[in-house]
Amino acid sequence: MPFWYHSQLGIAEDTFAYFAIPTVGLYLIGLIVARLLIKKIALEEILFLGMLLAFCTAVVTTILAILKVSGVASIVGVLSLYGFSAGVVSPNANAGVLAKFKNVAAPTAALVAVRVFSSASLTSFVTMNFYVRDTLWPVAGYLGTLSLIGLVAGYFWMWVPYRGEKG
Repeated sequence: MPFWYHSQLGIAEDTFAYFAIPTVGLYLIGLIVARLLIKKIALEEILFLGMLLAFCTAVVTTILAILKVSGVASIVGVLSLYGFSAGVVSPNANAGVLAKFKNVAAPTAALVAVRVFSSASLTSFVTMNFYVRDTLWPVAGYLGTLSLIGLVAGYFWMWVPYRGEKG
């Protein structure tokens, strides 16, 4: 997203990094919330909650796009909300994968890291081409697509099997 701040929104190169502070801060708060929740509810429920929060962020972004709200504050705001949901999902998703493959945890952890960095590279490549100067529609589509993929994948690969195990 720094590409947007500098090239499309005219933020100076020595300043745009500060706009990551709210996103990173809310990601860290999401991690803390996930740690507190893991003591109270099942891993699968936390993941569903995080993905639902990500989808709600896409809905909020769509509402802002309909209202023609745009600019740096709205981009930082919605990406910070998405960062919070990522903080809730990320550690639990990694723990869930590693728990399923305990006997090959080291290679599994390496594959998870490769997947995370590959996905980040791909989404960065795609989002660099979004026009966000006057509209949030591309951001809404991006967040909506990612959260729907996460919800659908979670439904078929995790929640259905989890409910089957629960009885």
